Amino acid sequence: MTHNIILRIAAASVLAFALIASSQISHAASNHALGLSYTSGFGDVVDWHDNNLLVEDTFDVPIGISYRYIHTFSSGLRMDVGVGPVSLIAGDIEYHDIPAQLTLGYTFLKSGGFSPYLRGGVVYHINGGDYVKTSADFGLLGALGAEIGKSRVRFFAEVAVDTAEATFSTAEGNQLFVVKNSQEDIAVLDVHFTIGVKF
Repeated sequence: MTHNIILRIAAASVLAFALIASSQISHAASNHALGLSYTSGFGDVVDWHDNNLLVEDTFDVPIGISYRYIHTFSSGLRMDVGVGPVSLIAGDIEYHDIPAQLTLGYTFLKSGGFSPYLRGGVVYHINGGDYVKTSADFGLLGALGAEIGKSRVRFFAEVAVDTAEATFSTAEGNQLFVVKNSQEDIAVLDVHFTIGVKF
């Protein structure tokens, strides 16, 4: 347990340092991005709970919100630091996932009306729940997207893959809810599609 807390503090410190350091670099543009994401992995997490547990009263949202700080250099290289998409199940059974990500990438045609980009890096998941045996922790992330528009405010669409997996087990939580014994490794985000605005 102490090891997990230390890892979480270290990951948060690295992300904060990267954000502060990037703001000091000249000849670059800084932007923010807000997005809404549909994740195939969260659907798998919900299905596992539905298939193995007596779910009396829960609330889950298939769309997660995300935020990224984007630092784009004049060469087209970019660094993205962000949080999300956030996943949540609340009620009789609880589950949460808050991914923090750090990626490097490249934006093509960055001054055009249509600017495709690639990015890749690491994700650290603050992940847990009543039936989570092992949290997702670290994963790799790769994304392909495009920004649309010529003003400072631009729309974007992105598809990404996150490799982080958590282990879910019916042996972990309240046995009154268990209808079938199961243990499964699930990619908690897996493929996710995001649309949003960059400003």
